[in-house]
Amino acid sequence: MEGRIRLTQFTAEMPRGTVLAEGRARFSDGILSYAEKEDNTVRHEVLFTPEEIVIRRFGETVTEIILNTDSRGTGTVHTPYGLIEMETELLRYDTEQGKTTVEYRLMQGEQMVLQQTFVWEWKGTTDEQN
Repeated sequence: MEGRIRLTQFTAEMPRGTVLAEGRARFSDGILSYAEKEDNTVRHEVLFTPEEIVIRRFGETVTEIILNTDSRGTGTVHTPYGLIEMETELLRYDTEQGKTTVEYRLMQGEQMVLQQTFVWEWKGTTDEQN
């Protein structure tokens, strides 16, 4: 199924949010895929299941964030300078018609590196043209 997506990222530094993606998206085999707003060569794939959310970003750096609903998960960032590994902690996972909200932390041991919220808003092609 194809449609339109708007992905907004919220952090303590950006409480009003930043739109990371806005435009065409595809949902197939349980995976939502779309390009970033500022650089359409950077692709995202997101898998939503009742047990976990897997967020992948493919660009100059490749990121994979695995958020488990019942335990800590893992995060990896492959950069030209090497691999960075972290633990993840899912804080919130809400799904309603046309909208999914995920709040999580990236952890190095017990130290929080980043806490952010992603809000995906989805409209199918029958609801919106283009």
